[in-house]
Amino acid sequence: MGFEGKVCRPGTRAEARPGEPLVVLEGAGPIGECSRGKPRDLLWILWRYDWGEGGWAEVGRAQATNWEWAITLREAAWRALNPDPKLYDVSRSGRELAEEIMLLVDARLKEQSADIQASALSAVYDRVACRIANVPVSF
Repeated sequence: MGFEGKVCRPGTRAEARPGEPLVVLEGAGPIGECSRGKPRDLLWILWRYDWGEGGWAEVGRAQATNWEWAITLREAAWRALNPDPKLYDVSRSGRELAEEIMLLVDARLKEQSADIQASALSAVYDRVACRIANVPVSF
């Protein structure tokens, strides 16, 4: 469900450089009354180390018999690992990058004859179309 990391024994000390996100998922064990033949939910607690406070803060908890806990904690885990996501304008960044690429293309094509320019641009067009469609280039 998108969770990865090191599995540690109980009592293991988590290690991280000061300031970097430190998040721990604790499998706290079964909860509720035990009934013969009926599985008990397991409790999962998501913790984040608060460097400013110098201690652990609970980010979220879930209980489930199976893997459903992962759906409940997925977004909270992402936010804990990415406390200050860098926001950017995809459209503007894409246009700026395209302009840089076209300046390189224009500089490279400038010294070529018109037929070579047309052939090169056609080949670039085909390759870009394959990238957009996520199809391997076969030429």
